[in-house]
Amino acid sequence: MRDELLFIYIFLNMSLQTLLLIDDDREFIKAQTAAFGSDYNIISAEGVNSALQILKNSEVDCILVDYFLNDGNGHDIASWVATNAPWCPVILIS
Repeated sequence: MRDELLFIYIFLNMSLQTLLLIDDDREFIKAQTAAFGSDYNIISAEGVNSALQILKNSEVDCILVDYFLNDGNGHDIASWVATNAPWCPVILIS
C-alpha cells in the first residue's frame, strides 16, 4: 500500500515535459501546440534570437525547430544546444 501511495504521489506531482517550438510560421506553431499541448508544456519562439533568450532562462526538455528562420536557421539553435545543453534533443524540420 505504501508503494502504491508513493507512486500516486509522484505521478500527481510530475510536471509535463517542456517542448520548445521554434518557427516563424505562426500557423505551424498553433497547429503543433494543438497537437502536443495536452502532453507537453509548450513554449514557442518565432526566431533564433527569441529562442536563445528562452533557452538561456528556461529549462527545456526537447526542441522542435524549423531549419529556415527569418533571423538565422535551425543549425544556429542546434549548435548552441550542443555546446550549452547537450542532453537536450533538437529536431530540425523543414
